Amino acid sequence: MNLFYKRSQGRNIFNQPVFTLAAKVELNPEERRILDKYKLRTGKLYTAEQPTLIRDCITIAMPVFLVVFLMILFWFIGTFGLAALAPRSFPSVMILSGGGAVVAAAVIAFLYFHFTRQSIYVTDLINGRKFNCSSVMALVAFEQDMEKAVSCFAYVMETSALWGGKQQRTIPVFDEKTMSGTRFQYS
Repeated sequence: MNLFYKRSQGRNIFNQPVFTLAAKVELNPEERRILDKYKLRTGKLYTAEQPTLIRDCITIAMPVFLVVFLMILFWFIGTFGLAALAPRSFPSVMILSGGGAVVAAAVIAFLYFHFTRQSIYVTDLINGRKFNCSSVMALVAFEQDMEKAVSCFAYVMETSALWGGKQQRTIPVFDEKTMSGTRFQYS
């Protein structure tokens, strides 16, 4: 398993620097077979802490909802005149306008979520994905997190390849200094 990086730099719409890390994992045929056999493609390798991501998605989706709703409503009024606002047709116009606006807002929110999330899934690395960072320091830290996640995934792949056989692992004994303050809790 090989992990490939490509770093680039650009600017966002506010002319601020954005650092991009493109990452892709190359698997050999045996690793692909294991991946398919154990259905590991949907696994999550790394969960990023992005507490405002959902709020940002909603913040972006709300204006889209409003604009699309008004566009569809005015289209109905322009096409059918004020008859579109008559009591008999008004509910249908509102349902169609609202439905179209909800679909548009949901698509925009999904796309924003997908392209700005920093969590890493197995499919992201197999297909290749770009991750945006606001600074070089954040990019380097994200690279390290990604390497840890990929090494954990490589361990899962190796364990899956040897499934069913016996394994022996030597566990080192900790000394008193290492164990001080450690409490074992069993439930």
